[in-house]
Amino acid sequence: MNRIDFLIIYFSCGAPFAVYYFLQNKSERKTFVSWLLNSLVLIFWLPFAVFLLFKNRRVLSDFDFLRKTPDISESERQICLSQKRIEKVLLESELEISIFDFRETAERYAGLTTAAQNEPDKNWGQDIFQAANNKKDDLGKICLRRRNRKRLAFHQTEARRDFLQIIKQLTDSISDTETLERSTLAMVALLNDSEAQTILEKMFAENMQIGKLQNVEYSEKDLWNPQEHKPLRTKTISTRL
Repeated sequence: MNRIDFLIIYFSCGAPFAVYYFLQNKSERKTFVSWLLNSLVLIFWLPFAVFLLFKNRRVLSDFDFLRKTPDISESERQICLSQKRIEKVLLESELEISIFDFRETAERYAGLTTAAQNEPDKNWGQDIFQAANNKKDDLGKICLRRRNRKRLAFHQTEARRDFLQIIKQLTDSISDTETLERSTLAMVALLNDSEAQTILEKMFAENMQIGKLQNVEYSEKDLWNPQEHKPLRTKTISTRL
């Protein structure tokens, strides 16, 4: 790299800072000093970049949420670990189910199950009835919460059904279901879904009974031939006295 190439690259990096300085001061009257300062920014753009970095450190602090991981409880972390183990079993199986489809189904089931078990806020919907000037807002809030609970229970049941269908397909497609059984039961136990836990225990028990059955070995080698193997003739018994 010669000097000309270096200068081209250097001023190409400084041009955005010069444009930024020009646009920040475009309302001011352009004089010789302003043009001189703009040229100095183009030449000494490295110190200007450091100055902008320290000047806007409060703006950069607003993006700390991109670097921080959200705080989750221990039960949520265990649910995620159980889901990862099931995903590993799915990847090792020959089942034609996308890992993204399973992940969406499992997260939807876990989220709806957790939401269905949480008690709603008693003051939820108060702003709606106050805006409508409804004097019986207490009764309206109760009815609204009841309707939302019914809808939430319906969607949670649908999500559980989809989740159990995938687990059933996995159970039928793999030979060793020990890891799948342990991870799935741990996940539904952490979610406090007793109905799903009962269905899964029955499903894995039936699969274990079917897996232990063996085909009956065909011990007879000679096939029945009607020409060779004819029944013996019997003497008829007279019914006359």
